[in-house]
Amino acid sequence: KLYDLLDRQKLLQHATDAKLRLLEKLRVDYGAVHFQRMFVDGDKYRPFTHIDPSGVSMTRLKRKLLIKVLSVQQKFKKQDYNADGTCNCNDKFETYVWATGGHSSAAGHGNLFNETYTAFLERDLKDIFGSIGIEFIGRNYAMGGTSSSGEIAMCWEQIFGVDVDFFTWDYGMTDGNHAEKMLHYGYRGGSSPGFPAFLGITTGSRARKGREAKVNELEAMGMAGFFPNEESWIAVRDAIPNSSNLTQSEAEAMPEYVKNLKCSGIEKGSPFCDREKYTTYACPQRKKQTSWHPGFKEHARRGHSLALFLVQALLAALKDLNENQNKDIDELLLQFQKEEEELKANFSKADLPKDYKKAFKVDEKFVRDFDVSLFFKGRSLCHTGRLPSQTRYLGYLTNTQKVGGPGVVGNETYDVGVNDKEVIANPTNGSMRLAWEARDRERCPAVIKPDYKDFFMTTDKVGWAKLSFPNDAEKTAYNYVPSQFKGVIVLVFRSCDWGKCEKGFLDEEDYQKKRWEMKVNSEPVIEIGDIGAGAMLLKGKDGIYFTPNEEGAYDFEIKVNEPNSFVKLSSFIIF
Repeated sequence: KLYDLLDRQKLLQHATDAKLRLLEKLRVDYGAVHFQRMFVDGDKYRPFTHIDPSGVSMTRLKRKLLIKVLSVQQKFKKQDYNADGTCNCNDKFETYVWATGGHSSAAGHGNLFNETYTAFLERDLKDIFGSIGIEFIGRNYAMGGTSSSGEIAMCWEQIFGVDVDFFTWDYGMTDGNHAEKMLHYGYRGGSSPGFPAFLGITTGSRARKGREAKVNELEAMGMAGFFPNEESWIAVRDAIPNSSNLTQSEAEAMPEYVKNLKCSGIEKGSPFCDREKYTTYACPQRKKQTSWHPGFKEHARRGHSLALFLVQALLAALKDLNENQNKDIDELLLQFQKEEEELKANFSKADLPKDYKKAFKVDEKFVRDFDVSLFFKGRSLCHTGRLPSQTRYLGYLTNTQKVGGPGVVGNETYDVGVNDKEVIANPTNGSMRLAWEARDRERCPAVIKPDYKDFFMTTDKVGWAKLSFPNDAEKTAYNYVPSQFKGVIVLVFRSCDWGKCEKGFLDEEDYQKKRWEMKVNSEPVIEIGDIGAGAMLLKGKDGIYFTPNEEGAYDFEIKVNEPNSFVKLSSFIIF
């Protein structure tokens, strides 16, 4: 099959065969009739599609996919062969990275981590992409109680990675009617090195118009932007068979993924929908099993819908490639790459939509005539304690070889830091420490909810505590060049559940009351200004611009003056 990677007809055939295997499985899971009614709409799949009737976003997505396929072919051609004509080749020559951003529902709270829609999506597409030499990777980096703007958008590359090909927005509940937050998040993600395609997942009846407008604006600037079709979304839900009037034996006879999915509502009602919302085979008494968090069957439905959307785009791209049999691989790849680079350059140069300023609120008394477009278009680097994040998993944040990914609590291989109780009980002079709270972790033999609000911490017992940023690993990984930054610094405090912080927690108001103090490269921070979206802007004696030290870094020093108190900072961000 490796030799088939150079045969465009066979590439299409392998991907088609893999899709048919997926469809066969889904027809078993849902029943052939229910699958057809729920997911199929003529020659399309519900409910995800392009917005623009002209299909410009689908054209862009297909080109991105073809670049991957042609890169596979180009790399395969360059493999070294043995004297007998055999090849010690890998069977994967490229990766396709899908990154999910969202709040607790997207993160899968209440479920096991392998029951989230990103997990279903990844399992569906592994075989299909793998059949043509591409490793499909699904990163579920959604975080509970988190908005898309501010910290997440500013730290986009450090959280989701610099290698993302497709990313999503699923922050409907936390962003609310503030569509400008989606704009900030979408623009920052689109500005990442891979110029990824974008999908706004959650529709939201009241907020839909504003959200769809933002995806349209990003598409007009050059992104491949997608949004669910509202009618198709409703059609999927309406097609789910109702289990409310069935006996237990009748319900048990139904296919697994429609059985007791809808009673009085989706995953609601008697006799069995409430009871069977969550799985019970591992750690059944999991936290966060609330009414607003979807269960595993809803996650499966969404994951399969997303997979069918992307596989349809992939097959369409492969058909286009098959129709261009006479074009050379290198020539075609160069053409597509040039078109993509020109589109990305135009995206970067395009004017921001007129309401971008709504994303932040900078008080004129704090700093005059500050243009918040810096937070959209400016180079940034983020030192964040939040998880999940690529910067932590790859060891960049901690400047260590401790690497890993989402794991069972207690068995993680990345640097987890220390418990915040340890920071209080055994203060270490001279340094801020990466810390976590026990209430964030849930112990189970399986992975549950690996999104944690970790932070950098110091207490009144430490004296001046120092944190230097960026470290050597961050400089290398993110191609840090000090002259490309303005020296504007943003801080983000560790968020408090429902806005209620624990006793001893110090924030920006406490700073104004001198309960704690800060210096940047030995220069005192005079004031901290709240600019909205959970972000705080630092101000020194000469304004908001700070100069890096001789190593091009920033030395942050913090001293807590209030007895029995502490500072917990989620992220340090420089622009």
